Amino acid sequence: MPLAFSSAGLIEKNKLSTDLPWIVLVELQLPNGEKACMAKNNEVVTWNGIAWEPIPMLFSDTTQDMKAMSTFTIQVSNVSGAVQAYLEEYNGLTDCTVIIRLVHAAHLSAPAPEIEEQFSVQKTAYDEEWVTFTLGSDFWMYFRALADRYLPDFCCWKYGSIKCGVTAATLAKYPACRHTLADCKLRGNSLRFGGCPGMGGFYASNI
Repeated sequence: MPLAFSSAGLIEKNKLSTDLPWIVLVELQLPNGEKACMAKNNEVVTWNGIAWEPIPMLFSDTTQDMKAMSTFTIQVSNVSGAVQAYLEEYNGLTDCTVIIRLVHAAHLSAPAPEIEEQFSVQKTAYDEEWVTFTLGSDFWMYFRALADRYLPDFCCWKYGSIKCGVTAATLAKYPACRHTLADCKLRGNSLRFGGCPGMGGFYASNI
């Protein structure tokens, strides 16, 4: 699928030669709410009212082996030690968000970048020369989720089922149920109530 460049971006992309470069901007969102704004450039880039600090960077190709989510790496110069300090202060910056944007030096007044992609830091490493970020997308299948939906005052069991446990006589006397704790108490069946009244909250039963 082709990239959705703006009209100005398409003109710059299709030029045979130009004196002004494309610039990659990297926004690293820190756990304290601040941002580290870096530019793959040899001088400060001012875009959207932010001064993006120039720093050498190397980008790898995306790797995919069908066994895990695709990832790629960004190597940021560690000569100044500034980025390494973030790693040491914030536990390696794992799970922090990184936003990569592409802008053109001739159109820095444009508020929108030509390309913008968001990633999550999977792991980090560093040596005297480079800080290496391995980036990928959040893969929600890695996270555990509850098998059922739990509500404070709603029983998830089918009325009259084995899990519900009401007797045939009770079922004949009360053919319908609203699945609330009050209904369960009325039927003398509150020990089998399938909700979670101890959760509290707006919808919790106070009966």
